[in-house]
Amino acid sequence: MQLERVGPYLWRIPRDERLGMRVPGLVVADERLMEAIRSDASLEQLANGATLPGIVRASLAMPDIHQGYGLPVGGVVATDAERGVVSPGDCCGPACRRARSRHGCASSSTRCTPRSRPASALAPRSR
Repeated sequence: MQLERVGPYLWRIPRDERLGMRVPGLVVADERLMEAIRSDASLEQLANGATLPGIVRASLAMPDIHQGYGLPVGGVVATDAERGVVSPGDCCGPACRRARSRHGCASSSTRCTPRSRPASALAPRSR
């Protein structure tokens, strides 16, 4: 996978790296982290995320990026409200199951049924 270093902690997968990429992929990482990131399929997954309809500006990877299902874990995309898609994250790991459990989801289930309470009850309150 071709990567261009564009800053001390920023790397770019150019738009022309893969057919269908609508935006570049951007990775936030230092050289040591990039060595680990290159060892799995997370960069390919990030490039795949850059092909989503309605994607805006870039497919982004935080420093904790690693191979996931679909987008890499640590990958972020924003899509246009009119032309974009909604891409639900897949929840497979223990930490994610614990998070689902805290929000009313059965930890052993692949389906999530939220508790009957408003979303504002889940969000921290600003003071």
